[in-house]
Amino acid sequence: MSEKFRIVLAPSAQKDLERLPELVAVDVRRFLDGALLRDPYKAGRPLGEQTAKTARNHGEQGATPSSTMFEATEHHWRILYRVDANTRTIRVMVVGHRPRVVRRLAEPGSRLPFVDRFR
Repeated sequence: MSEKFRIVLAPSAQKDLERLPELVAVDVRRFLDGALLRDPYKAGRPLGEQTAKTARNHGEQGATPSSTMFEATEHHWRILYRVDANTRTIRVMVVGHRPRVVRRLAEPGSRLPFVDRFR
């Protein structure tokens, strides 16, 4: 790679990042400055079947996916971004917080008194 990529945050993504809890925001910044800058094509996965084939071919044949949206996720966050190979720019569009998912009991009919407090 002769030239590095640069990251541009969309105004909405900047606001999203500012609203995140501090520890999650630190984790997102670490990802943006690390894995995403090193190789944006491998840091996330392309959205959609056609874009997945285009991104796979990028590494093999040198094709440039011009309008491919990528998604990168971790336990507590999700990022949507586009890669412009011509200008070597990664445009982060959305930064989202993924709150914990509460597990429910398999059978709602089997109710235990102490379990109902946690529903």
